[in-house]
Formats: sequence, structure tokens, C-alpha cells
Amino acid sequence: MDGQVINLIKAALVPFVLISGEGLIALTMQNRYGRVIDRVRELHHRLKIGEEVRKEEFNVLYKRGLLLRNSMICLFSSIMFCLLTSIITYWTGGSILSFVFFLFSLLLFFIGVLLAVIDLLVSYKALEIRIKSSLKE
Repeated sequence: MDGQVINLIKAALVPFVLISGEGLIALTMQNRYGRVIDRVRELHHRLKIGEEVRKEEFNVLYKRGLLLRNSMICLFSSIMFCLLTSIITYWTGGSILSFVFFLFSLLLFFIGVLLAVIDLLVSYKALEIRIKSSLKE
């Protein structure tokens, strides 16, 4: 095989390696998001049957849900741009557009991970609220 063809195949496949890692992180974020949704449903049920529910806990869960949703949007968008990078690299032989798409993918990936880290910090605040309310009982 021609060396140029091999380099083209390598360049087209590199984003797929990134997709694998992004997919695992996106799966983690989806699981965390599902737990937030389940917790909100549980609190809503407790509220409906007349139990006392702290408003601060709802506020923290709302903030976490928003962070996780935005994180997943960034991660899935990053995956989409990785795929576009591979397609454009294969079709054009590595144009500036594929480079720009790859950089955009990395930027979205960074933002998605940053939002996930912020969620971890906020989730600790939710734990603090829960512990304080338990100690008051």
C-alpha cells in the first residue's frame, strides 16, 4: 500500500479512538442523570404523600440535572464532530475542515468533562444538605 493511503487511513481512524473514550464518559453521565431524575421523582412522591421535603434539595437536584444534561449534549456533539472529522478526512484526504471539526470536537469534549466535574462538586453539596437534614431529625 502507498504510504499516503496508510496515513489517510490513520488520520480517519484517530477520531474513532476518541469516540470510545467519549462514549464511556457519556454513559457515565447518562447514569448519573438517571439517578438525579429518580431522586427528583422520589422527592416528588414524598411531597405528594405529605412528607416534609427540603426545598434546597430540589434546587441542587435541578442544578445537577441541568449540568448533566448540558454535559451530555456536549459529549454527544463531540462524538458527532469526531464522526464528521473521519468522514471528511476520508473524502478529502485531510482538509482544513477536518482539522477544524476535530478541534471543535475536542473543545466540546473538554466542556462536557468540565461540566461533569462541576456536577461532582454540586453533588457533594446535595450530600451535605441530606446529612444536615438527617442530623436534625
